[in-house]
Amino acid sequence: MLEKLLRSNAEVKILGVVLFADGLHLREIARQAGVSPSEAKRELDTLVSTGVLKTEKKGNLALFHQNESCPFLAELKGLYLKTEGVFAQLREGLSGLKGVEFAFVYGSFARGDERGTSDIDLMVVGKPDTGGIHKRIMKIEGKMGREINYSIYSLREIQRKATLSGFIKELIAGKKVFVVGLENEFERFAETGLSKKK
Repeated sequence: MLEKLLRSNAEVKILGVVLFADGLHLREIARQAGVSPSEAKRELDTLVSTGVLKTEKKGNLALFHQNESCPFLAELKGLYLKTEGVFAQLREGLSGLKGVEFAFVYGSFARGDERGTSDIDLMVVGKPDTGGIHKRIMKIEGKMGREINYSIYSLREIQRKATLSGFIKELIAGKKVFVVGLENEFERFAETGLSKKK
């Protein structure tokens, strides 16, 4: 989808590397993105000229870093995650899986402050087949090259623990990115559990 907004599919692939790993040189970026060094150089030059990336000389190598002062870096990262990255992969991988009522990412990826080595924290709500979930998650991990830490809670457990569990309370109040179901529906459901405890 992003290739419709950007100039090329190569630029999308390059973004997928440089937005989530820092301090890489040109040939390593090209290798990870699966493009030629000449393609990588062209796209990296553009990303530097637009202020998304900055370079650092280390010996004979130019290392590319995210430019933290870029005013739209966070938005670009969020757009990538939603359309090409973690969220899109999870949405595609978990959609239509029987028994999954809600699924959402929380933690560093949801907040937008993840690092290149950050794990993905995923909450699945419902009564899915655990073996089926595990197979889907492993497949997504293989595609993304990242570990996914997932938990499964039933709808009843979420309601019951809404006031008893500090973890669940923080989860309800914290930043979440839903890949299955709608956030307002989940919050309404969780609040039913909260109101029963009052």
